Amino acid sequence: MYKDEALARVREDLGQYPDLERVCEAIVEYVSTRSAAVLQRVTFGALSKAANLSNIKAVLPAVQYLSGSRLPLFEVAYMFIDGGEEFDVSEEELTEARSTRAFYHPDLGEPVDDFEKSIYVYFRLTSEAVQLCASEGK
Repeated sequence: MYKDEALARVREDLGQYPDLERVCEAIVEYVSTRSAAVLQRVTFGALSKAANLSNIKAVLPAVQYLSGSRLPLFEVAYMFIDGGEEFDVSEEELTEARSTRAFYHPDLGEPVDDFEKSIYVYFRLTSEAVQLCASEGK
């Protein structure tokens, strides 16, 4: 997907919601001007900053749209951070941990107290977003 296509889709879908349209356009611009290697782990904070938002929660509607079927740029991912170590956690593992209220350290196999405090949400680029990264100016 090229930047012009992505921006046209945002305008078509969100024209009646100018604030959301502006945020999504800013994020499309952000993605299109960076390499996919730099955007391996995209955070709410990075997206908020890209859209010039002071409140991280304000980026949620844009993330929902940009993770949906019309313009799928991001997929949700999770990471467990323990000290300096980072471990990817699948959605299935997290769902299981939440339902059983038990999460086991991926390396040590030991239960982690208050594991939710050590689980972080981030976003991975979809194939469409990777293509967009290479499309600046098109």
